[in-house]
Amino acid sequence: MEKGSISYYLEMLKKRWWIILLSAFIVSASALITSLISPKIYQAKTTIYALQTFPSLSLPSLPSAVSSLGQSSSYYLVVLLESETLAARVADELHLSKNKLFVGEAKGKITKEGVIKRLKSCTQIKDDTQGKISVIVSSEDAQLSANIANQYIKALEGSIFTVAKENRLFLEEQLKKVKKELSLAEDSLRRFEEKNKTIALSRETEEEIVALASLQSQQTANKIALLQTDTLLKVGGSIPDLVKLELDKAGLKAKENGLDKAILELKKRLTSLPATSQALARLMRKVKLEESLYEMLTQQYEMAKISEQKENVKFQVIDQANPQEKPIKPRKRLNTLVGMLVGLMIGLSLALMVEYKPTKPNQVEFVEAGL
Repeated sequence: MEKGSISYYLEMLKKRWWIILLSAFIVSASALITSLISPKIYQAKTTIYALQTFPSLSLPSLPSAVSSLGQSSSYYLVVLLESETLAARVADELHLSKNKLFVGEAKGKITKEGVIKRLKSCTQIKDDTQGKISVIVSSEDAQLSANIANQYIKALEGSIFTVAKENRLFLEEQLKKVKKELSLAEDSLRRFEEKNKTIALSRETEEEIVALASLQSQQTANKIALLQTDTLLKVGGSIPDLVKLELDKAGLKAKENGLDKAILELKKRLTSLPATSQALARLMRKVKLEESLYEMLTQQYEMAKISEQKENVKFQVIDQANPQEKPIKPRKRLNTLVGMLVGLMIGLSLALMVEYKPTKPNQVEFVEAGL
């Protein structure tokens, strides 16, 4: 029979069939055993949809995205989800460094950076560029995978910072301070009046106190506006917006100089009063000032909350992550099938080697005996 012909190879397969089948059995069995002893990997996925786009977003602790303008809200959501800042919040909230299912034998030894690195390695963020974003988590525990995926979305909700939100938080902090100062000023005035019941100020003096308190309120409001302007300049924006902010800042500084002069003039007039009357005037002015500031900041705070709602990055949770009963890995059937195909190829190669290389019958028998 001529070597290289189809009939030759068919005869060779008929003669060496056991080599091919044995090789396929060994490799496929090895693949199956490996699959059976390998840890099971469970996957969980949660999906959100970004509802709208916004011109200005500020992302704390993420320098690469602080001043990117005109991008869709989905872009910013993806940047946040992929950040180490968000991963750290998820890890802290779920106490992953103490979770043996997550860190394995490294419990108590792994660093915070190691936990974050491991978390990011088992998490995928997929964006279809149409606004739909998926958070996919894989781990050795189905419930843990679902918890991590859902926690990413919870952490995302608390991590979004827009310009309007920064403004609202700033005013909220100032409002707390002014409220505390107003309470202290009212207590001081009440105690002073109880102690000095005979002291009274003229109507003209009271009007000057009200005028001075109004000017000082404007002065404080002007300083707050300057701080807000500086905050917005740090956030960044388009060139026309930045130019406008710089012009506003220059105007506020000019106004500050004018208020300083007017306040100084009124203070000089009040210095002619007796010491006790001056003390009463200062306390009254302090109360009037804090009242004016509290009223002004309250109005601005309410307006800031409305602005935040208009500018807020909104997304809707389409699918929450749920624990899956079936693991995604190992794929026993697929691994066994691939192992069988690889084994058949190896067996075929061995059969050809046995057929071609040996030249003496005893060599053939030796090779066959060895297999």
